[in-house]
Amino acid sequence: MSEMTVKAAEGVQLTRREPGQAAEAVMRLLRTPSGRQGVYWRGGELMLWAGSRWRVLSVVEAMDLMLLLLKDAVVIKRTEDDGERKVRLSPSVGFVEDTLRFVQAMARTDSDVPGWKNGSGGEPDAAWCIPFEDVVLDVKTGKTWTRDETWFGTMVLPVRYEDLEGAKAERWAKCVEQWACGDAEWGPLLQMSLGYMLMPVRRLRKCLLIQGETGGGKGVIQHVVRAMMGRALQISNMEALADKHGTVGLGSAQGLWVPEVTKGRGESARTVARLFKEIVGEDGLTINPKFGQVERGVKCGAMLVMTSNVVPQLENERGGLTNKMLMLPIRKSFDKGGAEVGLKDRLVREELAGIVGWAVEGARRVAKEVEERGEVKWPKPEVGVEMEEAFLVENSPVAAFQAVCFEKAAKGFVAGELVRRAWKAWVRDQLRGREPEGVSEHNLLTKLEDQGMWGVVKSRNGSGGSRGMRGMVLRATRKVE
Repeated sequence: MSEMTVKAAEGVQLTRREPGQAAEAVMRLLRTPSGRQGVYWRGGELMLWAGSRWRVLSVVEAMDLMLLLLKDAVVIKRTEDDGERKVRLSPSVGFVEDTLRFVQAMARTDSDVPGWKNGSGGEPDAAWCIPFEDVVLDVKTGKTWTRDETWFGTMVLPVRYEDLEGAKAERWAKCVEQWACGDAEWGPLLQMSLGYMLMPVRRLRKCLLIQGETGGGKGVIQHVVRAMMGRALQISNMEALADKHGTVGLGSAQGLWVPEVTKGRGESARTVARLFKEIVGEDGLTINPKFGQVERGVKCGAMLVMTSNVVPQLENERGGLTNKMLMLPIRKSFDKGGAEVGLKDRLVREELAGIVGWAVEGARRVAKEVEERGEVKWPKPEVGVEMEEAFLVENSPVAAFQAVCFEKAAKGFVAGELVRRAWKAWVRDQLRGREPEGVSEHNLLTKLEDQGMWGVVKSRNGSGGSRGMRGMVLRATRKVE
């Protein structure tokens, strides 16, 4: 809270000792310098305009704010001789809790975060905007708008837009070159992914999986992205996300970074996989603060990024994750030498503006492709194709078999006997003859319908014809004995 607000709080005067009136006084105190509302309640959190940006307060932090604002408040009482007498409010914990509930009711909003709020109405589409310390950039047009409280979001890049011109990122470029190992598609995929994360647009429904050996550079990328996005990047592990309070903070986050996604099984792993799908699919989340009321249907604008040393195990029914996942493998480790001491801090200290400019160029490429094509053709590193197949085999062998042996065809049909023969050959070649648990030639068609991709269904080829799968055809490159 600013010093000005603290000084203003010293003069809080109430006519009644009622939480509702105290909440009205708090709302007046927290108006912005230009007179706009400066506090909102959204998704179980208080969003407060503090200085030059919106900050997020948890329920506990919001309680502390109420205590600070009301600690010197007084109640004006009328005396018998028609005078006035000031009595200290001395709010109890219960009074403060009730005041906060009134503030929540008065300040509740379902507005998108990030987005424009209480502006002039002539602002550009927020989905394609990136906020800097000085301005908000419309990525599509290149125009800039003065950034003030009308930009309703928690992320502000820690550089001025004007500082991007001429900013260099030579050490970062060398890092990307080493991670890419000669693959021309690797660097552009990272650049476009980070650019996509910096914009609020999420209708492309993509998440990123960075998988590679220990010491490969996953932590360096995380450190740099956190330096760019600040607290708008929420970092959490699978164990915390599986907890009933695990979604707290996601309502205002612009990115969710989950390091060391493991080979999880059981209900907690299924819970996390469902959460991942809800985030990528822009479904409303249920947020359960430890000291507040449950909030349901909260829109989450975070881009999901997962990192792992191994191919993770995640529920992937009908390709629910792989269809939306960008794969970025790191096949080099610096644990045995070649690592630069202090690299993470040096990148942030010396090249942050240049790295931000590099990521913004990735955002421009995403926006341009959507403008021209209506969709984005994401770069696909060669090792990413191998990684995608490994992920499918690990998490959905039926879908992996389908992706390798068949291709999508709305009116296509493959006889059941041919599907089974293809399955037998695939299991022999890819799984060393060991069928996955729960899948066999006998239930294969049912499993394809339930767990496969492209919406394929069991069907007959014409009236009374042979039973098989409709919605796919055998790849021309596949030969089935």
